[in-house]
Amino acid sequence: MSKHIDEPNRKILRSTLIVLIAACAIVGILLFAFLRIRAFLKPHRVEHDDISIDELNRLDYDEDYYCIQQNNREDPDEVMTVVVFGDDTFAYDRGPDGLAAMIAERTNATVYNCAFEGSSYACDSAVLDWENHPMDCFSPYRLLIALRDRYFDVYDVAYSYMDTVPDYFRDTVSLIQSIDFDTVDVILLQYGIHDYLAGHTNTDILDTAESDVSTVHSAIVQSVQLIRDLFPHVQIVVSSPCFGYYTREDGSLVSGDLVRTGSEISDNLPGYWGNIKATAAGLDVTFIDNYCGYNVNMDNAAQYMTAGSPIVPNVEGRKIMADHIADVLLHHLY
Repeated sequence: MSKHIDEPNRKILRSTLIVLIAACAIVGILLFAFLRIRAFLKPHRVEHDDISIDELNRLDYDEDYYCIQQNNREDPDEVMTVVVFGDDTFAYDRGPDGLAAMIAERTNATVYNCAFEGSSYACDSAVLDWENHPMDCFSPYRLLIALRDRYFDVYDVAYSYMDTVPDYFRDTVSLIQSIDFDTVDVILLQYGIHDYLAGHTNTDILDTAESDVSTVHSAIVQSVQLIRDLFPHVQIVVSSPCFGYYTREDGSLVSGDLVRTGSEISDNLPGYWGNIKATAAGLDVTFIDNYCGYNVNMDNAAQYMTAGSPIVPNVEGRKIMADHIADVLLHHLY
C-alpha cells in the first residue's frame, strides 16, 4: 500500500521541483534583463582602451566626402563674407594667429568671429533659463532667436548670472547686432566639443518634431531652419569638432575617442561627430569633417593641442584646420 502512495508523491515532488526551477530561471532572466537595461540607460563614463586609431580612420571618405550640394547664388560684391558661430576652437585666439584670421587670410574673405568659449549646440535647458543656464543664450539657436526678434537685452541678464564674463563677450554680441546679413554669403557653425564634454543627448528618438533644443540633433535642425528663414540667400556650413581630450577627475588627460560622457552608446567624441555629420546630411548642408579629415589623433595630438586647454588646437593645429576649412569654402561650396 505504501509503495503505491509514495510513487505519486515522488511524481508530485519532481513536478513541483521542475516548476520551481523553471520559475527561478525565468525570474533570473528577467532580473538580469532589468539590470542590463537600467545600466544602459544610466548616464556613465566608460573608457575603451582597445579602440585603435586605425579602426577610427576607417570612417574616412574620398576627397569629396565633406560636401553636400546646396543651391548657390551670385555674390553681388564679389567678396566672400563669412559669419562664424562657434565655440572655443574659434573663440580661444581672436588675434592674427586665431582660426578666423587664418581662414580670412587663406580665402581673402571677410570673416566675422562670433564664437563664444564654453558654448554648444545643445542647450542645458529646453526652455530659456538664463538664471540657471546663462550659457544657453550663446548657443547658435538662441543667438539666432535674438537676431530674429532684434532683442538682445537678454544678454545683459545672462551676464549677471555668469561667474565670469570674458571681455570679448559683450563686444561679440554687439558685433552680431551690427552685421549686415544681406551681405553675408556663408554662415559656418563650429560646435561639438562642449556637447561631448557635457554629455548632451545626441538625438531623442521621441522628439519627432525635432524641436527639443536640449539635444544636439534638434538644436542643429532648429538653427539651420532659422538661418534659412531669416537669411535664405546664405549658404550654411556645419564644421565638425576636431580631436580633443577628456580631463579625468585627477587631472589626467585621455582621448575623447575613449571616454563616453552621456547615456547613449554613441556618446564618445566620434559619436558626436557622427551625429553632427548625419544631421548635416539630412538637412542638405555642407559638412566639413575636422575629425577623420583632420589628421590629428591620440598618437600625435600633443603636437597640435594648446597646453593648458586640451580641447583647443594650438597654432600648428589651427593651421591644419584653417587649410581644411578654407579649401571647402573656396572649392567645395555648391
